[in-house]
Amino acid sequence: MYLVRNIYEVNMPKPSFSSIAKELNISVAIVSNVLRNTSTTTLASNSTKQRILSAIWEKGLRLSNNIGVIVPREVRMHEALFYPGFAGITERCARLGFSTTLFTSTANDEITGFLKQHSVCGVIFWNQASPLLLKTAQEEKIPFVFLNPQQNYSEADSISFNDYDLMSELLLYLYEKSYRNYIFLSGNGFSYIEEQKRGFSDFLKEKNVSGVLLENFAKHRKELQKLIENSSKETVFITFARYETIKILEYFAYCSKSCPDDAGLVASNLLAAFYVPKLTTIMNPYYESGSLAVDMIVEKWNNRKFYLKQHLILKGKVIKNQSTESGEMK
Repeated sequence: MYLVRNIYEVNMPKPSFSSIAKELNISVAIVSNVLRNTSTTTLASNSTKQRILSAIWEKGLRLSNNIGVIVPREVRMHEALFYPGFAGITERCARLGFSTTLFTSTANDEITGFLKQHSVCGVIFWNQASPLLLKTAQEEKIPFVFLNPQQNYSEADSISFNDYDLMSELLLYLYEKSYRNYIFLSGNGFSYIEEQKRGFSDFLKEKNVSGVLLENFAKHRKELQKLIENSSKETVFITFARYETIKILEYFAYCSKSCPDDAGLVASNLLAAFYVPKLTTIMNPYYESGSLAVDMIVEKWNNRKFYLKQHLILKGKVIKNQSTESGEMK
């Protein structure tokens, strides 16, 4: 729907390098040079460059129908977070007539090639962006959106998740199933994990129930195994990571325990449907968030607004399966 132009736009002459050059009273060569180089390599002065970029933006002259996606390497390796979101991006782009370019970044990366050469009409920053990347995108008039930002980018449009409320909903469901002892293998580092941990701690205080938070699985293997050995029908183990899910199930088997008869289990959504019984899990709307990020980029172009002042917060859902069905309150 975003690609449909109104009647006035259809009847207007299509802007081009030559029409921009004529309007600004500069040569076509300078316009072309500016639109294929960054401020550090163009031969034009900064004031001339900004006049050209502003004219291009205001007239809606996209140099490509390509949307860039910049993803930190650690996120790229986390399939549960990356693949559903990237599928949402690519499928929405294909439906709207856009292509995608994926760039996996590291801490040492500065400006990517597609920002330098204006080969994208928009950028989706996944989790984070360096000050240099942000400055470059702003200076080059390339609209961008943050997907699942890990810090506060107040002057940028973003899409994130309400992990605190989702964790609270999950724990309330488990409480209603008569679980009173909660073991959470959380990991650390990302803001969404910190929100889950905060929801976990607040819930334990509110319900006055016992719980153990293990942030590093490698350091707590023996403790976890001991907790499984001593578990009961009132105990539930929670992890959203694939590897930790497999290890918990291995420890269950080693200790001759089963879920939900001897303890409940909430685990990775990637594995939830492949075990007997099926595992209770949570599902964040990664696919939907990727699709919405594309819509935001297109809306910026259609309305000539670099900043929409949109900070969308999506909520996932609890998938209730048989691994937590034991011990329901009567």
